[in-house]
Amino acid sequence: MKTNPKSLLKYFLYLNIIFLLIYILFLKNYLLEKIELTQEEPDYIFYFGIFNNLEIAIISFSIFLIVILILWDKIKKLIISVTNINKFFIYLLIGVTFLKILLLTFVQTLPFSDADLYVNLAKRLYETGSYLNNSGDYSVYFPVGYPFILSIFFRVSLDPVLVGKIFNIIIFSGTLIILYNLFKSKLNKNQLIIFLITFAFLPNNFFSSNVLMTDYLFLFMAWLIFFIVLREKIKFPHLIIIGILIGLTAYIRPLALAFPLLFLLYFIKFDKKSVILKFGVIAIFMLLVILPWILRNYNLFDSIIVVSANTGTNFLIGNHVNANGGYNFDTASFPSAKTEVAEDKIAFQKGLDDIWNNPVKSILRTPVKIFRAYYRFDSSFIWTFKKTNNQIPDIILSIFFYFSNALFFLILFFNFFYVLKKGIKINSKFNYLMALFYGYTLLLMIVFFGSDRFIIPVIPIHIFLFTKYFFNGKENYELA
Repeated sequence: MKTNPKSLLKYFLYLNIIFLLIYILFLKNYLLEKIELTQEEPDYIFYFGIFNNLEIAIISFSIFLIVILILWDKIKKLIISVTNINKFFIYLLIGVTFLKILLLTFVQTLPFSDADLYVNLAKRLYETGSYLNNSGDYSVYFPVGYPFILSIFFRVSLDPVLVGKIFNIIIFSGTLIILYNLFKSKLNKNQLIIFLITFAFLPNNFFSSNVLMTDYLFLFMAWLIFFIVLREKIKFPHLIIIGILIGLTAYIRPLALAFPLLFLLYFIKFDKKSVILKFGVIAIFMLLVILPWILRNYNLFDSIIVVSANTGTNFLIGNHVNANGGYNFDTASFPSAKTEVAEDKIAFQKGLDDIWNNPVKSILRTPVKIFRAYYRFDSSFIWTFKKTNNQIPDIILSIFFYFSNALFFLILFFNFFYVLKKGIKINSKFNYLMALFYGYTLLLMIVFFGSDRFIIPVIPIHIFLFTKYFFNGKENYELA
């Protein structure tokens, strides 16, 4: 069995054609009937339109792969012909930004669910100067970082949602700049071109700018921190900056609070000099950043709440007796209490009780949680197109939906064969830190639940492994 890149692409094309036949003969009617039975009207219309036209999307993706295979040698020559990688990157950055502005213009996404909650939290913060929930009570359920950013947009614009989307475009451009500077020493010139194009135009990444959520802002902050940590020489000012950035990132997503521990393990292996001092400086400055919020929460709730009080709820979502490994909010399983803090504590204890009373079921659920994170990669597509001011044709939605997932599976397909052939070596600083971050991400999903949104921060790692499969050996052209 040949496992060169072109052969793997052919195999994936064959799998796609097989799936087309399976979908037409067996899956389509089953899925449409299931959608009719289980979905509420807005969801029913959205998903029925997608799956009723999915065979057209599958055929479109097959044609896309066939075109790449036909033009394979020309595409390779075109990539090799790029002599100035810096100029290429600038053109790519401008092009992606322009296309994202077009998307923002032609797809008028409306916030819903969590995105709508963030907007309302921001609006109340702007109007009252206090962080309040829907009931008008002081809130600590959602991390305050993103609503605080959105509240600034209420001050500067009559259309804070539009400003939020423009902010997302800026953040995405910043992410590209960070990844370009980080990976240009890890990939040869041709691989770097593939990496940048793949990251920029992977549909889930590309659609993210229309979505008022924390996923890609967290990705930006996390990789900015990694970029600083991976410097050749980390000096005292760098440690201070890292600690401050971790504190700010924790306001967006509290899982950043464990970053100092990851860096402690990293320093122990690669930078043993003054390990405790480095860890201490990072941890202290992180704590200084989040201390005002800890004091605010203690004064209001008489409890030590570092950032937010939703850990117990998320724990119960993934571990209650009827949990399915993904986001499965079973209303009957969830407690109610007078305050968010009390409710969160009760939820956490109930999650522990359900695990204790159903140990075998809980253990068997572990791989399902990982599967739930990887069986699709379309969260940005869903949040962008599910609720819009303008009507998008069902065929277009089907194509975007399928490309979002199929391209992700293509990356994983190449990842599998890369690991099979090369293995994973974690003896370098970069690989070790990435392994720590990836392992931490998997651990969080095992403890809580699986979702494709949780793997967004590690998607550069998957694209990196995908890219490493190309232009090796005699074609290993160095950076120009």
